[in-house]
Amino acid sequence: MFDTSNFTRTTETETDYRQRAMNLLERYTRETGKDWDLHPHALLQWLHGFRDGVSPAYWRRTRAALGWYLDELGQAELSGSVRAVGTQGCSKAQHTSAHKKKSVTDEELGALTKYLLSPGASEINVATYYFFVACLITGMRPVEWSRCQVEIITDPKTQTVDEIIIVIQNAKATNGRAHGETRTLRFTSSRLTPQEIQALINHWRYTERKVADGSFPLFQRDAGKKMQYAARKLWPRKKRRITLYSTRHQSMANGKASGLPRAVIAAMHGHATDRTCGDHYGRKQFGKAGRVYAEVSEEEVARVRVVAKDWTPPDRTRINPGNKTNS
Repeated sequence: MFDTSNFTRTTETETDYRQRAMNLLERYTRETGKDWDLHPHALLQWLHGFRDGVSPAYWRRTRAALGWYLDELGQAELSGSVRAVGTQGCSKAQHTSAHKKKSVTDEELGALTKYLLSPGASEINVATYYFFVACLITGMRPVEWSRCQVEIITDPKTQTVDEIIIVIQNAKATNGRAHGETRTLRFTSSRLTPQEIQALINHWRYTERKVADGSFPLFQRDAGKKMQYAARKLWPRKKRRITLYSTRHQSMANGKASGLPRAVIAAMHGHATDRTCGDHYGRKQFGKAGRVYAEVSEEEVARVRVVAKDWTPPDRTRINPGNKTNS
């Protein structure tokens, strides 16, 4: 159906790693007045101090980037020493997932819709709204919209949309955290309202243009900032506020509330094992039964490694679950 040969697996990650590592080494030289390659032990000592001022998640990203960059430069020994610097001593997270809400209520969605689509709404407001709704329906990582292919199938007689099929390059595939290079999600008109179908199509068409002209990273950044601004305006007293990524948590919570086996939820969201969705994403108590919009094949489910202790074999009749429920 699709040609997936043009999916790139590591280019974006490597570019990010290279820039992150170069910025860090430049900062080291600026603060110490030393060349890192001439003073590797001083660099390691400095990195310990740097680590103590950042969160564990930030240090892990930085460590991976710097280790990769040093390997590229033939500094294998120094790379190994950098990778050995653990997260002990890291500071408590302050600005990342610690303040991100991991669910989306109907009231929050309604308030956000009213705010972003108010009369005279700007282009980025409207685009952010469709971005948010599309992620809520699909459970996709926001960045995955830049690396997917979409087919819209219409009824030849009525010209209405029958199906939307999305082939997604899994964002975590290159480090073993996905169940394969790609995953395929199928959405039918029997599970989505016309408004939800149109939201998906509108977001995809806008995203397609942004990917084509190379501005998708800028669009994703601006949409993220718009979400932050909207959340502060709407819920100024809340410590945790919804973000684009909150939709992914909500999608998995909906799967749990709908009684889907973990392996099915993992396949829908591109996880390598059935433990990830159970331990790190979307609590069942925040889920909405019946609001699972995607269908995923048994072959996709079979690629998920079963490791969760409370896992039970998938009920094949529930891989394409539930009745349509408006969101």
